[in-house]
Amino acid sequence: MPRTEPHPKTPIRQSTRTSKPSARKRANSESASQPPPSSQRAKKAHTVTSLPTKPQRRQIIVIDDPDEEERADENENEDENEDEDEDEDIASSAIDEDILIEEDIMKYPSVWKAVVNTKETLCSKSGIYTDNLSIYSIRYWQREVIEKAVSRQLEVVRLEAIASYERCRALDECPFELRSQQDVLDALEMLKMWYKQRKRVSLRITLYLKEAITELQSQTDSNAKIASSRRTATQRQLAELPDILQIEATMGNSMPQVADYWTCLNSQCRNKGKTCWVNKPRPETRDNAAEHYPVSGEIFRRWSREIADKLSTVEQPSQQIIVLLVNWRERDRKKSAQTRQTSRPADDISSTTNQLLQTLIATQTQQLAQNLYGGLYNMPANPSTPSLLSLYPLPYTPIAPSSPIHSNSDPSEVLAQFFDWLILKSSDQQRELLEHIKSKLLDEDWNLDTLRDERKGGAMTLAIWESYGFKLGTLANIRSQISEFKQQRRPQSRSSSKSNNSY
Repeated sequence: MPRTEPHPKTPIRQSTRTSKPSARKRANSESASQPPPSSQRAKKAHTVTSLPTKPQRRQIIVIDDPDEEERADENENEDENEDEDEDEDIASSAIDEDILIEEDIMKYPSVWKAVVNTKETLCSKSGIYTDNLSIYSIRYWQREVIEKAVSRQLEVVRLEAIASYERCRALDECPFELRSQQDVLDALEMLKMWYKQRKRVSLRITLYLKEAITELQSQTDSNAKIASSRRTATQRQLAELPDILQIEATMGNSMPQVADYWTCLNSQCRNKGKTCWVNKPRPETRDNAAEHYPVSGEIFRRWSREIADKLSTVEQPSQQIIVLLVNWRERDRKKSAQTRQTSRPADDISSTTNQLLQTLIATQTQQLAQNLYGGLYNMPANPSTPSLLSLYPLPYTPIAPSSPIHSNSDPSEVLAQFFDWLILKSSDQQRELLEHIKSKLLDEDWNLDTLRDERKGGAMTLAIWESYGFKLGTLANIRSQISEFKQQRRPQSRSSSKSNNSY
């Protein structure tokens, strides 16, 4: 076939536009080249879509008519606009795929902190991390922390990571002790599980260090605690007490030191909470209230002056101070005994009056009997004539006792009999204590009725019993035995009275 040559006068135009396939061809090519949805999704997760490249091809167009040239230019412009729109769609789809890939990557905040002795925070840092965290970066940060604190003797206790999420309870947090990379991976797996549940996860890494605290550091810490403002008034006063005592001692006043050293803490002492000098035979002996000697204000001042003159010390007073303490306690006891005697109830006074009246009546009756039958005892007996005395025997006159009061009616004697009876029933360990109580009560003129009575005013109260240095349980035990002692004593008194009447 012969080749047709273009007309020599017809202009030839060279176009740089690339050849574009038709819409049908593009659809067929896209459907043929498009992978299935599952493979396409996997491909999007692992690869990045690249823009297609079209080969540049030069095309020679023969234009015979100017109108055709204009139409060709319009078609060319439309094709270029379509190509630009298609390129923009492809670029936007590639950006969306990149965003989807970025959303699948887990990002979480993490706080790293170094703590010394579980109290002091040495340093800390925070940042946003991904799932590429390694144990080597954590160990590198650990070395940096220790190198910055070279002047301090720090020792690593443990390295701990706590996986958590927003609004997580303390029970739901997962701690991990970081020793190897596997521990870090376990913590990240826990975070990924929560991340898939749409939770805002976080990771806390704590480096626990230990430091040997010297005496100087402990003293500075104690001073810092004292300087704290969040304390009560009592705590401030106790904190300032050593300074106050030191100032008073430099000024020559040793009374605060004596009061602080000899504070009475014995619950059985009447002077509890105040100041008592304790006369212990040995330092290791038990604290006994009977060895307590209250310190008065005058003795305080004299003791302080003797300390200034180096005649006494805070721990040991001089002999003159000891004599004053003993005299003061004895004088205080006498005053308390007089107060108890003057405050006895009217029942005790009436009982004493009745005893005196009975004694007086018994004495007068004995004197009348002696005056009435004294002459009959001295009359001579006539054997030849029967005597009236043989027919009518005279009544027996008992021998007058040496004391007008019977021993059983003496209150002190009855109290002594009660304690003797109680000692026989008690064990060997309790006998010594009961003997001490017996002698103490007899010295203080107590009787069985006042010991049993719990009313105030002349009776044995709990405060008086504690002032003697005895326990309250011992008093309750003694009072429970009084009724049994009286029941055993009544038949004896009745039998003795019957035997006296039979004579």
